[in-house]
Amino acid sequence: MSVVENSSEIFTEGDQHTSQHNESSSLATTDTSSHSSLGASISTCDDVSFTPRSISIRSDDTTLTDNTCKQPTKPKQKRSLSLFSSSSTQGQLILHERPKGTPERSQKEQKKRLREYEKMVEGSRKRDLERIVSVREKQGHREQEQEELQKFWFEQVLPHWSDKIIHSKRVQEAWWKGLPPKVRAEVWKLCVSNELNVTEDLYGIFLDHAKKKLQIHDSVFSQKVESETDVPLHLLQTLKGRENTLESIRFDIARTFPTLAIFDDGGPFYEPLHNLLGAYTCFRPDIGYVQGMSYLAAVLTLNLDEYDAFVCLANLLNKPILQTFYRVDDRRMNLFFSGFDKLLASFFPKIAEKLTQIGMTSNFYMLDWVFTLFSKPFDIEVVCRLWDVFFRDGEIFIYRTALGILRMLQDEIFSLNEFVDVAQLFSKMTGKYNDHEHLFENISKINVTKKQVDQAMDSAEKEIGRTSFNAF
Repeated sequence: MSVVENSSEIFTEGDQHTSQHNESSSLATTDTSSHSSLGASISTCDDVSFTPRSISIRSDDTTLTDNTCKQPTKPKQKRSLSLFSSSSTQGQLILHERPKGTPERSQKEQKKRLREYEKMVEGSRKRDLERIVSVREKQGHREQEQEELQKFWFEQVLPHWSDKIIHSKRVQEAWWKGLPPKVRAEVWKLCVSNELNVTEDLYGIFLDHAKKKLQIHDSVFSQKVESETDVPLHLLQTLKGRENTLESIRFDIARTFPTLAIFDDGGPFYEPLHNLLGAYTCFRPDIGYVQGMSYLAAVLTLNLDEYDAFVCLANLLNKPILQTFYRVDDRRMNLFFSGFDKLLASFFPKIAEKLTQIGMTSNFYMLDWVFTLFSKPFDIEVVCRLWDVFFRDGEIFIYRTALGILRMLQDEIFSLNEFVDVAQLFSKMTGKYNDHEHLFENISKINVTKKQVDQAMDSAEKEIGRTSFNAF
C-alpha cells in the first residue's frame, strides 16, 4: 500500500517537473530538440504506465502528448517573475524575450541562455528517471520481502503452530509487519478457532432458512398492505423477531466499502456477503442483523472462503466486547466508554481535556470503531493489517489501536474547535492518516496493559454502579 501511495506522490512530483519544462518550452522560439530529448527519455521507460495531469504516456506509444507544447495563437498575459520561483519560472527567466525598446540579446548570450535551459531540462529529466527507478526498486524489495515472509510462515510457523512458536520474538515481529495475503486466511482461522462447532452442514441449513425468510418477506411486502392486519397471521409470526432485520442487509451491503464497488448488487462479492449475513441473522436470532456487521463480514469475505468466513464471524461476535456491542447491552457499553475515557485521560490528558471541551466523549467515535473493528474509517489494506495484530493480541488491541489513532490525530484535534469537525475527522481517515506505516508507528508507542485496562474499568464501574465486568 505504502509503495503505491509513495509512487503516486513521486509520479505527481515528476509530472509537475514535466509540466514546468513544457511551459518553459512554449516560450522558446528556436529550441525543439529539448522537447524531443525529453520525449525520448521518457519513452525509454515504456514499461511504466501512469497518467499525470498534463502528459499521457503509453507503453505502445513513444510520443509525448502535451497541449502546453503548442504555440498559442494569441500571446499569453505576462506574469510577474520572481527570483524565488519554480523551475518553470526559471525557464522563463532564461528564455524570456526582452521588453520592447531594449537592446536585443547578442547571439552569444542567446546560445548561453539556451545551454542553461537545456542543462536545466536534462537535470530535471534525470531526476524524474531516478524517481521512477527508485519506485521500481522499492516495489521489488517489497515483493521479495513478502515472498520471504510467506515462505517463513508456511515452512516454519504454520506446520508447528503452538503457543511457544507464535509467542517467539521472531514470529511476533513478523506478525506485527502484517501477514502475507496467502498466509492470512490460515492464521486468522487458527486464531479465531471454532469454539461454537459450526459445521458446513449447519451453515447450509441457516443459509436456506435465510433465503426462505427473504422470499416470504418479498412475497408479502411486494403487495401494498395497509397494516399488519392485512398480512396472514402465520406469515406475520414468521417475520417477527430480529430475523426480520434480513431486509436491512440489502441496503447496508451497498454502503460497505463503497469505494471498492465490489459489494454492489451484481458485483463479485455481493452474493457471498449477503449469504454470510443472512445465515448469521438466522443463526443468532437473538442478535439479528446490526449495522456495522456488514463491515466485519466484508473483511472476512475478502480473505476467506464463504464457509470459513461464516465460522469466523460467528465466533468473532461471540467474543466479550463485540457481543456486548452487538447485543446492544447499554449498561455494559456505557461502562466500556467510561472506562476508555479514563484510560485516555491517563495516557493523553491534554487530548482528553480538548475533547471534553468540545463535548466529544468516546461513545461518539468508539461506537463505529468497535462495531466495525476499525474497518469503516480506514482503507481495506490498513484494515487487514489491523486485524492481523488484533487476532494476535486479542481484544486489548482495540484499546491500543484507539489510543494510537488519537495520538496520530492529536495535532488535528488541537487545531479544531467544533464538535462536527472532530467527528468528521474521526469518521474517515484520509491522506497520511490512512497510511498503515504512519498509523502503526503511533500504535507502537502505546504500551497499554491488561492491568491498566482493568483498573480503568474498575474505576468506571464504581462511578456507574456495581455490575459484573469480568469478561473484559
